Amino acid sequence: MRKILILGDYSGNNAGHNALLVSIIHEIESLGGDFRFFVPTIRPRLLRRVVSIKDNIVIVGIAPWDLSVKFLSLRMFALVKEADCILFTDNLFYDSALFNPFKNNLFSLFILTRYARHHLKPLIYYNGGVGPLKTSLGRLMVKEIATAMDVILLRDSYSKRLLDTICREVNPVITADSGFNISEVSYMTCEEESTLINRLDNKAWIGVNLSYHVLKRRYLKLNLNYSVEEIIFRLSEILRFVACENDCGLILYITHPKDSYISDKIKTNIKRDVDVVLVDQSKDAFKQAMPISLKTRLTCFIGTRYHEMIMFSSIGVPIIGIDCGDKTRVLFEDVFDCPELLIELDKLLGVGGEHMLKNVIYTAYKKKDEFFKKVQLMKKRAYEGATILKEYV
Repeated sequence: MRKILILGDYSGNNAGHNALLVSIIHEIESLGGDFRFFVPTIRPRLLRRVVSIKDNIVIVGIAPWDLSVKFLSLRMFALVKEADCILFTDNLFYDSALFNPFKNNLFSLFILTRYARHHLKPLIYYNGGVGPLKTSLGRLMVKEIATAMDVILLRDSYSKRLLDTICREVNPVITADSGFNISEVSYMTCEEESTLINRLDNKAWIGVNLSYHVLKRRYLKLNLNYSVEEIIFRLSEILRFVACENDCGLILYITHPKDSYISDKIKTNIKRDVDVVLVDQSKDAFKQAMPISLKTRLTCFIGTRYHEMIMFSSIGVPIIGIDCGDKTRVLFEDVFDCPELLIELDKLLGVGGEHMLKNVIYTAYKKKDEFFKKVQLMKKRAYEGATILKEYV
C-alpha cells in the first residue's frame, strides 16, 4: 500500500476545498494501485463527514490543541517519515499574513520540506497555483521550497510566469486544477439528490454564490462609499432584476459559514418577488456540493469563490465571476480566457450594474458550448498531472 500525505487548506467547512480534495484523491486512485491517504486539518470532525464514504483516508488533527502549529508537530514529522510521497496542493505558495503562523503556511512548509528532503521523500507540487507574492521574504521562501520539489505542476500560466521570475532553476509544467474533475464522481445518493430536485419546479434557475469578501470595503473603489447593508440591498435589487428579466428563480449557495449572513439577507429581501432556494453546503459538508441533475436547470452560475466556480463549470454550467481578488481574475483571464465573463465589483454595484449583469448572463449562455470545450480541456490537463505523478507514487 502506497501512503500519500496531502497538504492543503482542508478545514471541512469550505465546499470548494472539499471538492478539490475528493477530486485529487479520485485522480490518484485512477492511476490504479492500493493507496492510503493522510490529510492534515484543523477541523478533523468536519472533514471526516466529507470523506466518511472512504475507508482509506486518515484525517490528522493539526490544531493548537493537537500540539501543532499549522503543519508542524511531532505527528506530522512522523507522517513525513512514513509517507511514500508528499503532495502540496491548491495554492500554498502565497505570502499574505506571512508572519501569522495560523493563516500562512510558508514557514511551516519551509521546515517540513527540509525535513522531508533529509529523509529522501518525493515532494510534488500538484496542480496548484502561486501567488500573490508581495514581499521579498515571501518570494525567497517560495524559491527555497520550490527548489526542494521533485516536480511542480501548476494550474495556470500566470503561476508559471510568477514562479519563473522567482526561481528560474525549476521547470514547472502547466496542467490544470484538480477541481475540474469533481463531476467524475457522484457524492449524492439518489434519495438526497431527489430531495433537492423535488424542491424545484421545471423553471430555469440562476445559481449564486456570494462570499463575505464582497462586504469588505477594501475590495471597493474609493468613490463607492457603501455600508454593508447598502451593499446587500444593492445586490438584492440586482439579483431581483436579472431573475425577473430572465424569468428564473435563484438558488443561493452557501459554501462557507461566513457566507451565511449575506445569502440569508438577500433571500429575505427578494423572496416575495422571486422564487429563492437556499442550499447551505457549509452545514451539510459535501452532501449537496454537487447536484449534478441541476445542470439542466441552471441558466448560469454567478460566483465569487474560486473552486466553487470550477465545481459548477465542471458540470457544464456557464460561469460568471464577480471580481473579489487575484485568483478570480486569473481564473477568467488565464484559465477560461473569457475576461468578458468577469465583472468588477465596483461596476456591478454602480449605476446600471443590473443591466451589465443581464448582458453578461446573455454572453455566458451564448458562449456556453465554447466555454464547455475549455472546461473539457482543463479536465484532460488535470488528469495529465496525475499521469506525471504516477512515476513518483
